[in-house]
Amino acid sequence: MIFDEAESVSFDREPFIHITNLKVNLKDHQIVQDEVFPFDQNSFLFNYHAISLSNESAVEYQIMLDGLDADWRPVTKQENISFSNLSFGDYTFKVKAKNNNHIWNEEPAVYSFRVKPPFYLTWWFISLVTFIVVVSSISFVRYRIYKLQKEKEILENKVAERTVEISQKNEQLAEKNKHITDSINYARRIQHATMRPETELYKIYQKCFILYMPKDIVSGDFYWYSQKGKHLIIAAADCTGHGVPGAFMSMLGIAFLNEITGQMNKYLAGTILERLRENVIKSLHQSDESDTQKDGMDIALIVLDMDTRIIKFAGAYNPLYIFRNNELIEYKGNRMPIGIHARDKEKFINHEIQLEKGDEVFVFTDGYPDQFGGPKGKKLNYKKFKALLKDNCAIKNQEEKREHLHAAFLDWQGEHEQLDDVLVIGVSID
Repeated sequence: MIFDEAESVSFDREPFIHITNLKVNLKDHQIVQDEVFPFDQNSFLFNYHAISLSNESAVEYQIMLDGLDADWRPVTKQENISFSNLSFGDYTFKVKAKNNNHIWNEEPAVYSFRVKPPFYLTWWFISLVTFIVVVSSISFVRYRIYKLQKEKEILENKVAERTVEISQKNEQLAEKNKHITDSINYARRIQHATMRPETELYKIYQKCFILYMPKDIVSGDFYWYSQKGKHLIIAAADCTGHGVPGAFMSMLGIAFLNEITGQMNKYLAGTILERLRENVIKSLHQSDESDTQKDGMDIALIVLDMDTRIIKFAGAYNPLYIFRNNELIEYKGNRMPIGIHARDKEKFINHEIQLEKGDEVFVFTDGYPDQFGGPKGKKLNYKKFKALLKDNCAIKNQEEKREHLHAAFLDWQGEHEQLDDVLVIGVSID
């Protein structure tokens, strides 16, 4: 750029512009307008110089890089400027000068160039990546679908195999269950046969009833009766456990009672229980050792003289209830079972009671009062049980007495499971 002495402004239309890339030496690079540079050569050094014939030292410059600057930069005497790490795009470097008379050249010197974008922003690379992503996604989805189908087939095969196995096992279990059920039903018939039908008792003594409700097919509770001349012996017993184990113990107890009473001439309730205890301990090989089996039974046994109305009672835990004129008379049994116990050397108390006409006698096990039910799901308890027995005394027909207690039990039980075997025996005195 040249100023003449008359202070007119004259600029060289092709000012000296030297460009240096910071990474590649371009000192000998031929300057070409609209030159294109790769992205890794995006740092530049511009040198510029204007000539003024009157006062060269007074020349000042103003520069601007379109594409980076929004306006001209401040006036400066500096004759070079560098730009580092330019983004890709189109740029135009402009420089103008003024002399000592503050006259600017008419047209700024201009150099246009372009920095190419990096390869990863080029259309072909983006297209390639997009293509790879789409193809990979489709391939992955198809592969996953294939794997899922294979897994589904494997799972279906396993399910089919398991279903066949389960079906076979169910058939085997059903068969075994049938055999077990048949065996238990057969055991029930044996148990009922040993207990003798209730109807046989009614033939001996009509003014009585038995409410017998096993929890399972077979029962741990059992009733037993026998007529010895003018004496009617009745027992209500509760063996250890219920179901099959209790049923075995009940049949053992029935056999012992038949044997014991068959060898007696004088029938004392306490003596019968003592001999029954001896037989149970002996047959089960029970001892005082801590690991011995504690199997046994609770029982209430009465011996009724049908001529004199004298009743003899003995109990192992279980009591005797007598209702006379709507008042309850209770005789408690000894607090020891039929079986091994710390007090198994003690004798059972033999209660002897003179009954009166109209008395109602009850012996029972604990299944009825211990049943859960009612609106709050609680035990019936002995207080309500005594009230039911008291109401029962007003009923004259024996079958109706039995049905009254049966219906009351089912009503209390409701949706609850039966907790234990139930046995209640009632005897009315004429």
